[in-house]
Amino acid sequence: VIVCVLAPIGAILGLNIQKYTVNAILDGNQFSDIFICIIFLVLLQCLLSFFINAFQDFFIDIKSQKINYLLSREIYEECLKTDYKNFDNSDFYSCYSWTIREYSQKCRDAMALIVRIFGSFAGALTLIVTFFSLDWIMFIITVITMMLNTFLGLILSKTKYIKKEEAILDGRKLNYISRIFYQDELIKDIKASASGQKILDFYDASSNAIIDISKKYCKKTFYIGILSKCITYISVGCMYVYLTYQALNGKIEIGEFVTFIAASNMLKNYLVSIFDFFKVAKEYPLYAKRINEFFSADKAIEGSVDSSSKSYKLSSERGFSVSFENVSFHYGEKNKFSLSNINLKIKSGQKIAIVGDNGSGKTTLVKLLLRLYDPVDGKITVNDVDIRDLNIKEYRQNIGVSMQEAPVLAFSIKDNLTTYSKNNIDNSLRITGFEKTMIRRNATMETLVTKEFDTNGLVLSGGEKRLLSLAKVIGGSFGIIVLDEPSSALDPNVEARIMSQVLDKNNTNTVFIISHRLINIIDADTIFVMSNGSIAESGSHMELMMQKGKYYEMFIKQTKTNDLQT
Repeated sequence: VIVCVLAPIGAILGLNIQKYTVNAILDGNQFSDIFICIIFLVLLQCLLSFFINAFQDFFIDIKSQKINYLLSREIYEECLKTDYKNFDNSDFYSCYSWTIREYSQKCRDAMALIVRIFGSFAGALTLIVTFFSLDWIMFIITVITMMLNTFLGLILSKTKYIKKEEAILDGRKLNYISRIFYQDELIKDIKASASGQKILDFYDASSNAIIDISKKYCKKTFYIGILSKCITYISVGCMYVYLTYQALNGKIEIGEFVTFIAASNMLKNYLVSIFDFFKVAKEYPLYAKRINEFFSADKAIEGSVDSSSKSYKLSSERGFSVSFENVSFHYGEKNKFSLSNINLKIKSGQKIAIVGDNGSGKTTLVKLLLRLYDPVDGKITVNDVDIRDLNIKEYRQNIGVSMQEAPVLAFSIKDNLTTYSKNNIDNSLRITGFEKTMIRRNATMETLVTKEFDTNGLVLSGGEKRLLSLAKVIGGSFGIIVLDEPSSALDPNVEARIMSQVLDKNNTNTVFIISHRLINIIDADTIFVMSNGSIAESGSHMELMMQKGKYYEMFIKQTKTNDLQT
């Protein structure tokens, strides 16, 4: 009603004010009569504007914000549903970057366009009737102008899309630079090293690449833009010539001359919206193609959350048994396996250590256990059930993970510690000793971590971040606990206390420890030594030392190094 009825009525009232005023002056009408009529028409316009503005400010603006937030949230939800392997793909990241930048805006633009097209049809129809009743030649000039400009607009729109697509990768690089300077821990490293200049060089190369892309297309966009404007100016000139001829020959009054010019401009604006619809109909599929690639990314693993066939239930009252049966896996190159024919048999509650050189496949093995990837060959079972037959969300809630990077969220301490529903906060604070950190730093459970959103936020050292990360899982009742380099950044006393708790026989959790510090895992039930994606050796610390193989060499070297440092 607002767009299709009230807005066109307002336009017609505005035209009639101009026409009536000019003709009344030329006819010598009384000022008081003209004044009263103008006041009446102006009041009508004010009343219409009141309704239109109230609708805009109290409804459209608020709803638009809500829609914008919901659309952005939809992207984040989709990230959670998308398989992890997609994030290893640069092309997927380009689609993701495109979606973040364009999805919300294009959706809202499309909805606004639908509203405008209805209003434009209503307004244009009203003016077309006016034109045909007075002079159809003006209408023909306006329509031809709009058709030519729309054709040029289609070419310009496609050119801008191609330009934007070519700049995606370099745009991502600039965003990456922005993120680097936004992270406190990276800023410290940059200032303490010579990497600042390298980052600026990287920034310059990316920004120059985008400028080169702009230069590549600027000549074409210039010619199209200037041609479109020239067509518009020529058509306006034709209208003035034609209307002047009509007025001089007494075929139209001066008031109608003014009205025709104003009506022509209004009709042009309405027709622009109408032809924009057809232009966008060509443009939007180009954007939608990229966005759809993001939304249609593989969800074979994460999609199993909602599968009704996953009826197996796991209980974390005691640790899970885990079995890797002839498991092989590769990331990209099919003939280059990251894991090859892995066979592990782990009983409930066992404490397992995985050691080996960098790149030997330790982290990949954990990724498969978490089902971030599925094996290329073989299968992984938990409590004798293939993990592909488990509800992935429920399965992961039974696995407590503390990664080497020790990531923390800029939320409260409590929010960080309740990442897993299986965690026991009081127990975890006691075991890790993080409660002492809180007392020393005068922090409560509601204190925010980092100064991201609060100048009084708790800025943690590397060791404190590691303690908080460990506290998320160590005190809870999980089927499996995965600790990636748990002792990194910890002082020896804290390290010894935590590892003692983790490897305690009374701890019923099944524990996987990835560690380069072999002294920490000598009490593990079984130690698996990985080399080039395979299990090279396995056994207890004493058994492996007696074999005098790879583990023996690694342990002796570390022991000698520690003796020298001491």
